[in-house]
Amino acid sequence: MTNFTSTERKIINLLYTVELPLSTSEIAQGIRISWKTANLYLKKLEKGGHVIAIIEGAAMKWRLREEREPIPPMRKERREKGHWKKIKR
Repeated sequence: MTNFTSTERKIINLLYTVELPLSTSEIAQGIRISWKTANLYLKKLEKGGHVIAIIEGAAMKWRLREEREPIPPMRKERREKGHWKKIKR
């Protein structure tokens, strides 16, 4: 299984939830990050084979590559005595 960052998880879960191709701007607004950050993560996810870019006229939209289930959120962690300790929710 791929280790996704929290931002990558948010992008994939947003695309899974909406079920429609979204523009970079829509994704950025949906998870409250800048357009530039969204674009960087989308390119990384595309390179990893997780999303596909779709050209619609002058716009580029993104969708999941295949039917995927949402990714569970990462467990919160905190540093304690030099080690990372998982925090239960």
